[in-house]
Amino acid sequence: MTEFLQAIVAFPTILFTIPVGLSVLYWFFVVLGAVDIDLIHIDGLEGAAEALDGAMDAGAEAIDGALDAGAEAAEAIDSGLDVAEGAAHSVTGPLKALLGMMNALNLTSVPLTVSFSFMALFGWALSYAGMAYAAPALSLSPVVLASLVAVSAFVVGTGITSVVVKPLAPLFKTDLARDNCSLIGLTAEITTGRVDGGFGQAEVSDSGDHMLIQVRCDHASGLSKGDHALIIGFDRKREAFVVERLSAMNLTSAQEEVDALERAAQPVRQPQKG
Repeated sequence: MTEFLQAIVAFPTILFTIPVGLSVLYWFFVVLGAVDIDLIHIDGLEGAAEALDGAMDAGAEAIDGALDAGAEAAEAIDSGLDVAEGAAHSVTGPLKALLGMMNALNLTSVPLTVSFSFMALFGWALSYAGMAYAAPALSLSPVVLASLVAVSAFVVGTGITSVVVKPLAPLFKTDLARDNCSLIGLTAEITTGRVDGGFGQAEVSDSGDHMLIQVRCDHASGLSKGDHALIIGFDRKREAFVVERLSAMNLTSAQEEVDALERAAQPVRQPQKG
């Protein structure tokens, strides 16, 4: 056990031991927050809470004073930001190259905390194994040997991480919610007996999805169940879509607008000289 501890705190394994320890601590708190378990119940906790409230009040007063000082410091920071902005341009190139490499290795297909945790874990294991088993077989100076193991562990560990996180990417994929404005211009089929300024529902289809939406019409539309209507807007106050009866006039007007846009997009032909 002593030899193991000496190995993981020795160079170059220590370079990966620290990130591994931070990763374990991070995921411990993530799991603890997810399960939301009260680990320890301590008598007198209510008294401690009252004392904490008093301390927070005193702290709030101290913060007010600190904010005044912070306002003065902000002016100095503003001037420093100008200098930092100029320095940022000099590192934009390397950052783009780094992000491009991470994208190529699929490291950004999952949260960076996941990628870095795997990189630290695999690098730590490879570094420990390299110094324990490969190092004795190589007749190199300790500094060169440790540097070679560190670089090899990082490169190989990154490659293994790229392979491991690729099948995990679908687990972290997020689908953006459909925006209400995306339904404007579509047609909907009325599913209620009437549609007026305060009542009405309709079914709309978009990209294979069938949705039941609230619809309103502020004038006598005569819409009834089975009729088709055109969605012309969304009323945020009523949380409903505004519709109009879909008729031949609607279709003709829409087609005329499309034709006008197409004519405007066509290049003007110059008259030919005879």
